[in-house]
Formats: sequence, structure tokens, C-alpha cells
Amino acid sequence: MHARRTEEILITGDKYPVITMIRDQLLNGGQYKPSFSGHETFPFRYGWLKKGFDEVADRENMAAFQMFKDTDAIATFGVGKNMVTSIRYWLNAVGLVSESSKAVAPSEFGHWLLGEEGRDPYLEARDSLFLIHWQLCGAPAMQADNHKTTSWYLVFNHFPDLVFDKPDLVLFLEEVIAENQWSSVATATLERDIDCLIRMYVPSTQGAISEESLDSPMSELGLIHKISERKKFGFNCGPKPTLSKRVFYYALMEFWSSSGEKSSLAIDRILHDPGSPGRVFKITKQSLAEIIDSAFLDTEGALDWTQTAGLSQLTLRKDYSPMDAYEAMSRTHENV
Repeated sequence: MHARRTEEILITGDKYPVITMIRDQLLNGGQYKPSFSGHETFPFRYGWLKKGFDEVADRENMAAFQMFKDTDAIATFGVGKNMVTSIRYWLNAVGLVSESSKAVAPSEFGHWLLGEEGRDPYLEARDSLFLIHWQLCGAPAMQADNHKTTSWYLVFNHFPDLVFDKPDLVLFLEEVIAENQWSSVATATLERDIDCLIRMYVPSTQGAISEESLDSPMSELGLIHKISERKKFGFNCGPKPTLSKRVFYYALMEFWSSSGEKSSLAIDRILHDPGSPGRVFKITKQSLAEIIDSAFLDTEGALDWTQTAGLSQLTLRKDYSPMDAYEAMSRTHENV
């Protein structure tokens, strides 16, 4: 079973240990409720998140039922009924809105990223897409009450192989469901979920721009690639030239907060733990070393990279939030 494998696999000259499911406390704590549907098989498209966020902001505290299901919703969002449902799903999945049984409203993260004075209101920067990927797959997202993208978390953090096809991922999910004793899920449901994930990250055509290839901006990240014509896919592990330091440190500080550690965090945990930046962004030890080589200067003295008795770790010198990290990187690096 994929979920029980513990061997190491060699990639780009670096060891990338496979973490067994039993070590993931986020999954085995008994509180997590998996979700494998809700997106109506649509990855979010260009403009969807901004359009949806603005509508929620303009009509803050309106009941979600009215916002997304009333007779005017199709005209308001300019898409079909199923796509309206999908927009609602992705707004929640990315954490751009907070939704209760009574109302839906922009979240703090939504205001920070897409608000009128947000960092990237129109999602024009690659940074914003990496942040969204982190929101879908990182450990802090798993701790949210409304975490919806179980397959995204499992595939990026636990799937043990670098090359795969869709049936491989479906079988893997079935094994994880059984291992964690979750309620059974129909194979067809898992197939639709995996199909949506693949279409989100991989353009349907290679070397050409078409309407299909522009369905989701997440394909710009280059995290998964198609392998020839064999219906095989592969993770792109190693350096991420378009992953800026400000996004990495934002993710790092969120992960640190969720890790249970206070004053220091081992480099191995940043690289290998489920839900860590290393796992989610598919970077290797060498790539990580290059990113944090100047951690003390990058973070204005908040983080310091030390090596003692063969143990490499980051030490936290002062209070430092994810948003602090993002802003510090923006000040110290012109093109991050």
C-alpha cells in the first residue's frame, strides 16, 4: 500500500523521505473530516476568485444561500449554476471568505490579499498563486474548520512517487481512506476530484495556448508536468525560480506556528514534514539552503540559521508573523 511505504527515493541528487500516514497527526487526531467533492469538477478560472470576493465584500453578511443560490446568482457571477457553486467552493477552500449558517463575509486573509488595499487585488503576481497553493495544501489549512481540499493535501504531502497517472492517485486515496478509517467514498467521486486537481495544475495542451489551457492560473506554477503522451504526470521537484522569498517565509511562519515548536525549528522538519513548505512547494534540501542562506538579513533579525552538532535549524529571535515575513521580504528584495 502506498500509505505504508517508508523507503527513500532519489531525486535531483537529494533524498526525499516518504512520510507514512501514521506520522501525520493532522489526519490521525480524530477531528479531521475529509472532503473529496464540492468543486463541481471545475478548477477555479482566471477572474473567478476576484469576482467572487468582490461580490461577497459588496454584500457582506448576506446569507450564503442568497448570495450563491438565489435567482440572480447566475447573472451576478456571469457563469452557469454549477460554476457559481464552484466559485463558492473555491472562495472557502482558499480561505478568502468565512462562511457560517447565517452569513458569508471576507476573511482577514481575503482582505489582505484581494481587498481594495490588498497586496494583489487582481491576482496578477505569481506570488499570489503560490500563496493560494499554500492555502490549499499547507498544514495550517488542514486545521481550518472548513478545509475542503483533502486530495490536494494528500497528493502533495503524502503520495510517495514522483511519476503517476490518475488511477495511481485514486488508488492512493482509497488506501488513505481505509488506513484512517474514514467513511467510504465512491471511486467515481475520487476520480472526479483527482481529475479536477490535475486540470488545475497541468494545461491540457502542451506548447500551445487554448481556452482549455487557460482554465486555471495555477498551471503557471509548474508544480506538475505531463509526461509525453502516456497519460503520465510528474512532480517538478527542485529549485522554484518563481517562488519568491516573501511567499516562502510567509508559508514557513504559518507552518512554524502549527508545528508546536517555539524557539527553534529543524531544517529537516521544514523540508520533510507533512504540510511543510518543503513538501507543499516540492523543493529539495539544496534549494532550501539557498533560500534561507541569508535568513537573518532577510527577516531583519527575526530568524537565524544555525548549525550545532550536525543539526541545522532556524532560531526565532523575536515575534514574527506570516504577514510580517511577507512585508519584510517586500522591503528588502525589489523583485520578490
